[in-house]
Amino acid sequence: MAKPPIYDRLTIERYAQKLLARARLVTLYGFIGGGVLGGGIAAASGFAFRFVTSVRPVLEGLSLGLNTEQATDAANGMALVWGTAGGLACGIAGAFLGAGAAARYRLAAQQALCQLEIERHLSRLAARGAEEQERPPTAG
Repeated sequence: MAKPPIYDRLTIERYAQKLLARARLVTLYGFIGGGVLGGGIAAASGFAFRFVTSVRPVLEGLSLGLNTEQATDAANGMALVWGTAGGLACGIAGAFLGAGAAARYRLAAQQALCQLEIERHLSRLAARGAEEQERPPTAG
């Protein structure tokens, strides 16, 4: 009879612990990464709008009643509002994506730990079976 494979329990437990630690961090990383990305994109679009409004003095002669100071102030406000809103929205989206990844890491860790428990129980059963086969039959 072939020997069952020998598992290094500590290696698998360490692997599961690392997966669980990664699961705790991945949601936070998703929120931060999404927030930075979304805030950067939204702020860049706001500052692009600001740049467009800064070109308006050139066009001042063409359109009547254009107040460039108010347009620039509005553009600054929009850049701040859209940057904050975009960062928050993408941060929340990143947190949801991170939560999904965290669930997959937790599942993988639980599978590894469950397999260790199955191996432990099966090895106990195999040892009991081997002991029973080695015992001489008792006369009853």
